[in-house]
Amino acid sequence: MRIQIACLMLCCGRLFAQAADPAAGGDIFDQVSAQGATPTAVESSPAAKPVVVRWDTSDPRCTTIYTDGRARERITDNGRIIDVWAPELRNERDKRIYSVLVRVQNFRDEVVDVDPVHMGGLTDGSPHLLMDTIDADAMIASENRSRGRWAAVGAGLSGFAAGYGNNTTATVQNSDGSTSTVTVHDNAGTRQAEQDAANNRASINATSASEASIVLRRNTVAKAGGVAGRVYIFKPKGAGKKDHVGQFVDCLGNTIYVFPFVNGAIPK
Repeated sequence: MRIQIACLMLCCGRLFAQAADPAAGGDIFDQVSAQGATPTAVESSPAAKPVVVRWDTSDPRCTTIYTDGRARERITDNGRIIDVWAPELRNERDKRIYSVLVRVQNFRDEVVDVDPVHMGGLTDGSPHLLMDTIDADAMIASENRSRGRWAAVGAGLSGFAAGYGNNTTATVQNSDGSTSTVTVHDNAGTRQAEQDAANNRASINATSASEASIVLRRNTVAKAGGVAGRVYIFKPKGAGKKDHVGQFVDCLGNTIYVFPFVNGAIPK
């Protein structure tokens, strides 16, 4: 992904605000801030690679589509359609990881390789920092193991408490006339704790499987085919608390598509 971002910098000029050239009127991001609008679509010449296509309202290839109030930005590029939905925080507990829904449809004769490794984001703060993608399958598997361990610990403590609380003490008379004190253990509480642990584990597995089912993985898409799924990107060290996803970059072959989320759909 860093290679693609480097190519983007070469094609579009410097992306980081501190590198602006006053003589040239500032870099492309400074111009956006000053004008309060997105720049026009920027493409390199056909001889240069990679080609950079930036979503822009003035470009007829670029449209905004709303579904149930949710916006997505679309670029239709010569038989290739790329949709990127507004980024969302993965969960409210972790403010660093964002989920971005991406869909690629291919109507060209040649196949296209769609790989989350070649996608990423840029923060909207200054300077703009790279937001790399995360190996979603590894992330989900790691969280599954962690939740499973905590569920096992909780079941053990619950079972111990249930077993301790269900001990019944009684006095019995022996055949020689003496008496003895015996403790009878009721396993019902322990069995319930074990069942609760099994239910928790099943719930954890179901949650992980559900999230894994919508992850975007590497796919080779032939003509008239398409693929969709969620890409996870994270806020890097050095980013401020108020920094969010400012742009999303999707590299397909020798073309880099840039989605700036100009609809105000950036989560704050």
